[in-house]
Amino acid sequence: NAFDKVYKDNKKSMRIARFNSGVIWERCGKNEEAKKIYEELAATNYHLAFNNLGVMYWNQGNTKKALEMFDKSVKADKVKAFAARNNLAAAHRDRYSEKASLEDFNIAEKQIQNVLAVDTSNKSAYENLARLYYDRGRLKDQSYLVLANLVVQQALRVLKAEGQESADIYNLKDLLLMQDNNQVDALKAFKKAVEI
Repeated sequence: NAFDKVYKDNKKSMRIARFNSGVIWERCGKNEEAKKIYEELAATNYHLAFNNLGVMYWNQGNTKKALEMFDKSVKADKVKAFAARNNLAAAHRDRYSEKASLEDFNIAEKQIQNVLAVDTSNKSAYENLARLYYDRGRLKDQSYLVLANLVVQQALRVLKAEGQESADIYNLKDLLLMQDNNQVDALKAFKKAVEI
């Protein structure tokens, strides 16, 4: 394909073209072809390839290998590995909601904060942080519900300015309103989440 031609002509500077070729294979359901390309690029320490390998392992139920790949992605490019940081955070957030482990909470929070420090309009990071704080408030410390609400409000402002919407953020707004027994506004937030 055209991406492979660009890559062959400029291997050092155009790893993104080869990566895009893998993404196309993956979207076409040709996961083995995609995995070969991602592994080839991972051997060159390309952060996006590690992330996509991690997602593949995650989808196969291999959490340990997925976390390893996400971690390698972050180490390969500490600044640009937004997707891997969000994926690491989501995995640790899920584990936190199951086990209420402070270690998982801290890892998830740190990864999300690192994303937002560089990309202040990252929708996935806002969704992860709001959910993490909601889970902590629900499971351990109700004061975190206040933090979850603040994240939801900030996300709504930031995403609106960017022309984006998030069903997850509206769903969390709904859950927070239900915690306050505000059923009328909760229903509005739920309807908006469904609409999105």
